[in-house]
Amino acid sequence: MTSAEYGNLVSTLTNAGVSLTDVNGEFRSTYDILKDIASVWGNLSSMKKAGITEALAGTRQQNVFSSIVTQFQEAEGAMSATTDATGKMADAYQVWLDSISGHLGKIQATFQSLSNNVLDSGLTNFFLTLANDILTGADALAKWKILFPAILASVLAIKSAAKLNDSFLMEVAAVA
Repeated sequence: MTSAEYGNLVSTLTNAGVSLTDVNGEFRSTYDILKDIASVWGNLSSMKKAGITEALAGTRQQNVFSSIVTQFQEAEGAMSATTDATGKMADAYQVWLDSISGHLGKIQATFQSLSNNVLDSGLTNFFLTLANDILTGADALAKWKILFPAILASVLAIKSAAKLNDSFLMEVAAVA
């Protein structure tokens, strides 16, 4: 677009009450510009409509542009439905994040990121294999009813040793 064509476009839209730029001088989105054009389209004369159509769509795409502007309410409905769907999906995602599955998913994603960024795959595999072997061993002991008695015996032995040690310390203190 030449500077003369751009000047014509700005002039044509400004005369219709539509601006290409925002208050900061930045270009507005195409959607917002089309929305403004569609909102004033019914009040424009046929000459202004023709001028805007020519300036924006050229000669070959005038029918397409006219269809877009005259049926812009459908585009707004689609945009509104998209925005509503995005909000509903965000709400559903937040519910999932707050669930146990969501927390587990976050842990899994964090572990994967840690594995990818920090840990060597060999080191990661070593720790995962070690953890699996420990759990497999504990599961096997539990199946044979060995784990619980072994833990119970260990706890009782530690408790008995502590009592013997306490009574021994009391006797030594009484003698001294």
